[in-house]
Amino acid sequence: MWPDACRPWDGDHVRHPADVREPTVSVPNLITRIFDRLSSLPLLGALVGVLLGLAMVRFDRRAEDVLPDVLLTTVDSSRAVLSAVAGGLISTITLLLTLTLVAVQVGSSRYSPRTLRSWLRDRALQLTIAAALGTTSYCLVVLREVRSVEDGEAITPHAATLLGLVAAILTLGLVVWSVGRLADSLSVDSVAQSLLAETLAVVNRIEADRGPVMTNHDPRPGVAAFDPPSEGRIVEAGRAGWVTAVDTEALRSSCPDGVGVRILARVGSFVLDDAPVAVVLGADGSIGWVRDAIVIGPARSATDDVGFGILRLVDVALRALSPGVNDPNTAIDIINHLGTIAVRLHGIEAPEHRWVEGDRWIEAPPFDRDEHLRGAFDAIRRSATGEPGVAVALIDTLGAVRREVRRRGLVDSTPGIDLVLTDLAEELRGVRWIERDLALAERALEATGVGDAVRIR
Repeated sequence: MWPDACRPWDGDHVRHPADVREPTVSVPNLITRIFDRLSSLPLLGALVGVLLGLAMVRFDRRAEDVLPDVLLTTVDSSRAVLSAVAGGLISTITLLLTLTLVAVQVGSSRYSPRTLRSWLRDRALQLTIAAALGTTSYCLVVLREVRSVEDGEAITPHAATLLGLVAAILTLGLVVWSVGRLADSLSVDSVAQSLLAETLAVVNRIEADRGPVMTNHDPRPGVAAFDPPSEGRIVEAGRAGWVTAVDTEALRSSCPDGVGVRILARVGSFVLDDAPVAVVLGADGSIGWVRDAIVIGPARSATDDVGFGILRLVDVALRALSPGVNDPNTAIDIINHLGTIAVRLHGIEAPEHRWVEGDRWIEAPPFDRDEHLRGAFDAIRRSATGEPGVAVALIDTLGAVRREVRRRGLVDSTPGIDLVLTDLAEELRGVRWIERDLALAERALEATGVGDAVRIR
């Protein structure tokens, strides 16, 4: 009997929803998902504040007689200080959350909804809220333990009050720094640099891993459709969603002798419910280990997906070129950053998409550099015909990338860049620009060195 998630392909086969199994997520990915949430670090900070408050109260009970006079305080003073700190920081937390929502709204409307995660998972902002919430929890716990003689056993938390005061001062400084950093992060330069750094980090991992699965990123959004081969056993998606990661090490360690795995779904592609994502050949036993290694999530991830990083930059450029925003200078800035990614993509060797060890093997779709280039520039090319300055900047950037790639000897030819330039020239043949703008575009195209194929007239 075939396992639920891995059965021979049958056009009439439909799996019952009860058979759907959640994908297994590795511990590092699970930790990353948890701490990417805005609430994770603040809740952890609140827990630390509670535990530290209880510990400091116990310390004060034992060390009251040995504390120097400079650290001593009174019950009334302790209550006043702790109450003021707790009340003030509660207002500060409200302010920080309000500013975060404002930043999310501004970023979503000005740049792209896909840039929201850049603010929500900002470690500095999370740390600031965690510090404020932790200090508030600490002060409330200590304040609960403060007692005078009239209340029974007198407890004056000398050291705990001093620690709360110091923590409050440090937290306020952290809040001022975080607010300034949040305001700066709303600038287009900060957004572009952040997206560029994330995308280049993924490209660097591609170069370092050299694996057959981690490198098959899909630059094109949309549903992936596959015609599975007649031989082999089909591994189904189990649920609709985005392929966010494939655990290469798990596949290699679990693959038995005489078995081959062909990955069909690229990292970054969308798969339909129960769609085939892999084919296993030569296996007689359970092959659920293949399904467990393919992680499917509700959204694309910037961790291992080059195409998603490029897509977010393109989103910012297209939003800038929309009539509602009309900011061509931002689009030009994004084009320059995309040129940096294009040079870097040409600087890495095409990763191996097949791993073989004895009679075991794993195969994935090959890495396609030209598809990433088209994903980076095609949408902007279509929108640039209404802005001569953006079109000329796009030509200049592509020409500079082409010359730099050839100067460094990274690849022998640049068919992807040449094709984008050829398509752009075709787009510009129908535009109604003044003569001066057409002349600028023609000179820019001639400077690229592609040839007569990119002439406008």
